[in-house]
Amino acid sequence: MAGYKYIGKRIYYLKVDGRVVLDTGEAEGWVNPTTSEDDWRIYSELQKYNKTEVDYIELQFGEFKTEFAECTSYRVNPNTKELEFDYTPVPEPPEVPQTPTVHERLDALEQVNAEQDMLIMEMSGLMV
Repeated sequence: MAGYKYIGKRIYYLKVDGRVVLDTGEAEGWVNPTTSEDDWRIYSELQKYNKTEVDYIELQFGEFKTEFAECTSYRVNPNTKELEFDYTPVPEPPEVPQTPTVHERLDALEQVNAEQDMLIMEMSGLMV
């Protein structure tokens, strides 16, 4: 019977520029480790590429935990096979314009209608 295990992540990246195409994540518990060949069968992300275009690095369980938690992106330097973390803040997305509710539109129309009624009465000389 297999014992309790801590399995680190495997990071697959493009050899040409170091862009990460798959991070297998970590596993803990009564789990079985996978091989690179298993990963190519399991993950559709890898199947989009030719095996000659992709390489990988393996990390120990918990390795770079803080860096992964704090970075906004990361890549693998294809020359050194070292991780490079980026901490550039991600800009906030623009606010999605909100469509006024039916009640808000009705209130606005009633306000405009009341103002127009006042103008008509003023112009008719009905108001002093």
